[in-house]
This record gives sequence, C-alpha cells and structure tokens, in this order.
Amino acid sequence: MSIRMKYHTMIVSNMEESIAFYKGAMGLVVDSKYQPNPDSKITLMRDEDGNFVELIENKDLETGLWSIRTDVDDLDKELLKLEAKGIERQMPVVKTSVGRMTMVMDPNGVRIYLIEHDEH
Repeated sequence: MSIRMKYHTMIVSNMEESIAFYKGAMGLVVDSKYQPNPDSKITLMRDEDGNFVELIENKDLETGLWSIRTDVDDLDKELLKLEAKGIERQMPVVKTSVGRMTMVMDPNGVRIYLIEHDEH
C-alpha cells in the first residue's frame, strides 16, 4: 500500500503550551501561524522531512487527534483496496487545489484524508 502519513491535525486546549511541547520534546519548528477568526488559532509545525502537525485551538472542539492526512500515488487503487477490507468512504472524491481527495474513518472516529497530488 502506498499511503504515506504526512500531516496530522490535533485540537489543543492551550496553543503556547502545545507549541513548546512539540518544539522541545519533538524537535519540530513553527512553519506558520493563522487566526482565521477570534475563536480559533492554528499553528503548523514541521519536522526535518517535511511532515506536518497542525495544532488548532478552538474551545468549541474536543481536544485530541482530529485527522491524519496522507499522500497516495493512486487514489482509485487505494480506495479499491480499502473497500475490499470493508472500509467505506465518508465523503465523495473531491477536487482540491493540489489534486483529489476523500476521507475514511478509523474505528475511533479519526478522520483519515487520502490525497492524490496532480502531476506537475
């Protein structure tokens, strides 16, 4: 299976505490910060291989792992493999700015986005 874990999204209760942890304990660096509205803060942190952790502080969301984003070489092929194992898509395949994607869920309700990038 050619699924590569590239991007994890977590809902956090304290952004500064979480940034300090991922910097100090995990060696990640802050890539960028956003505040899309007064109630949400987003920080993207990355490792030396270009993998990302997205931290979101939003009091309306439950803390914990929100989603895992993966890169796949052939979305249709991976979907056939997953469906053969009884794993159903949770959304239709949609076009994105980088290619196509869909989502499945793990048994705990964690969203797993499968993203196929366009050839450039």
